Amino acid sequence: EGVVSLLAQGHPEIWNPETGETHPHEDYTIRPTGTRIRLSFQPDELISVLLHPHPVTRQIRRKEKLLSEVLIQGPFEFSIEKTMSRPHIAWNWTQKEDHWTSMAPPLVVPKKIPAGDWCQYGLAHFSGLGIYDCDVDIPLIPGGSRVELDLGRVAISAEVKVNGQSAGMAYFEPYRLDITSLAKSGMNHLEIRVANTLSNYFSQFQELAGAPLHSGGDLPERRISGLIGPLKVRVYQSDGA
Repeated sequence: EGVVSLLAQGHPEIWNPETGETHPHEDYTIRPTGTRIRLSFQPDELISVLLHPHPVTRQIRRKEKLLSEVLIQGPFEFSIEKTMSRPHIAWNWTQKEDHWTSMAPPLVVPKKIPAGDWCQYGLAHFSGLGIYDCDVDIPLIPGGSRVELDLGRVAISAEVKVNGQSAGMAYFEPYRLDITSLAKSGMNHLEIRVANTLSNYFSQFQELAGAPLHSGGDLPERRISGLIGPLKVRVYQSDGA
C-alpha cells in the first residue's frame, strides 16, 4: 500500500482492463501540484487509473437475464499460419545456423479439429497461428439484447471475426467478446485465430531438453496451445431493473 503522486489534477476512477468495468476511487487528494492517490496493490498487480475533470459517480449496471445459450462443440475447420516464416516480423529466424538437432516429426496439419490442446493432434512443436472456422445457429435475438461470445480458455490469445468482420481480440481471462453488433438471428460464421508462444518451437530441440528455464528450457504446461474451450454464445436481455 502506498501513495502515488501524479502531476495531473483530476478525480480518479479505477479501470479493470479484463472486464472493462470502472469504479470511482475515493481515497485521494487534489492539490495545486497534482493528485495524490492511496492505492493497495496485490503482488505483481497493475492498477489502471483514469483522471476526470469532475467527480466520478458509481454507475449501476442494469441486471440482465439469460435468454439463450448455444454450446459450440465443433469439430472446427482448421488450418495454420506459420508466422515464423513471415519476412517482416522481427523474430523471423530459426536455429539452423546453430546446428541444433530437431526431434520434431514431419508436420501434418489436420483439416478438422475439436476444441482442446492442439498438441494432441500432431502440433506439439508448432508455434504460430491456428485458424478455427465454424458456423453457429443463434436463436432469435430480440431488440435491445446483448450477444456475448465466450471462448472458455484460450492458449494464449485469440482474434475473432463474426460474419467476416472483426469482433476484436482476447488476450487474457475472461476470454469473452461482445458481438452484439455483428451477430444475427440464425446462422453465423465464426473465424477464431489463436496464437500460442515460442515454447512449442523450442521444445523440439534436443540441445534444450532438460535445460533450466533461464537457459531455454521449458515446462509442459507452457506448451498447451489452441482453442481449449468450452465455447458458448449467450444472448442476454435487460430485465428492466
